[in-house]
Amino acid sequence: MSRPVPDARDRGSTTRGRRRRAALFGLAATVAFVGGAWVSGSISPLARRPILDGGATLPYRWVSPPANLASTNKAPDSARASLSFRGDRSDPDVVNTNDQQAEVVLGLGAIPKAPGARSVTVTIDPVDPSTIGPPPDHLSVLGNAYRFRVTYQPSGDAVTTFRTHPQVFLIWPAVGIRARDRTIISSPDGTSWTRMRTDADHSLLTAMAEVSSANGYFEVATTGHLPSPSPAGTGGAGGGQRGGGGGGGSVIPWVAVGAAIVVAGALSITRWRSRARDREYESYQRYRELDAPPATSRQDPDAPGATRPVGTHGKGAHRRRRRG
Repeated sequence: MSRPVPDARDRGSTTRGRRRRAALFGLAATVAFVGGAWVSGSISPLARRPILDGGATLPYRWVSPPANLASTNKAPDSARASLSFRGDRSDPDVVNTNDQQAEVVLGLGAIPKAPGARSVTVTIDPVDPSTIGPPPDHLSVLGNAYRFRVTYQPSGDAVTTFRTHPQVFLIWPAVGIRARDRTIISSPDGTSWTRMRTDADHSLLTAMAEVSSANGYFEVATTGHLPSPSPAGTGGAGGGQRGGGGGGGSVIPWVAVGAAIVVAGALSITRWRSRARDREYESYQRYRELDAPPATSRQDPDAPGATRPVGTHGKGAHRRRRRG
């Protein structure tokens, strides 16, 4: 006994089912991505930092390198950008050095418009820490100091008021020290320093602080004496921290990768099953075409020359039925 062959309605129902499943998988992937982004952003502001090209940590660039790195050191980069105004609000921008060692994030409307101001200029310049005031007691500076300047144009006056807190990001060089704390310290003039509430990620060698003003000097500091930095610019410290505490590197990227693998596997299985059903349907169609009886032409009994079975058609057949 042959198996039933799905008709066109069954075929359409199968197609709609596949589309619904694909839409559900796509929705699940979107929810997983948005949820992961929300969770990572709520864990640490570092997870909200713009993702830039590359991924590997490059060798740190020193203004005044240690003796063991002087021969391979490259000069650090500066940065300069111009922000326009939309009405009385400044445009948002992310200003960073080309070597990615220093960065400031300014949100929409972070800078109020001053009378006569047409734009705002943001500059970031690396500074040798030994040329400015020392850090507070028991702290050592990791890497360069950076001077951030935000000025109105064309007057050149410094921006003194920020409507929203700018975010300052600094990269520190890899050093093998026992101390786990990483703190951004700031100074308006490079003499007296203030510790900022800092989020730090050792896996990225990155520290971030929300500051009340983006004008001044900024450094990454830690407790204890500093050994010689790692020539590769990576490793050494290992692990991770938040705000000076202990902890490990962020697990969010691994969670995102795992979710992507699960969604991709589910989609692959769905596609494989769909193709298997398509092949089965086509084989049924070929079997029906081969198993069907040959088509015969139907003869018109009233056509000239047509043969008519005796006793089944015509007036004689009618009379015989009445007699019976």
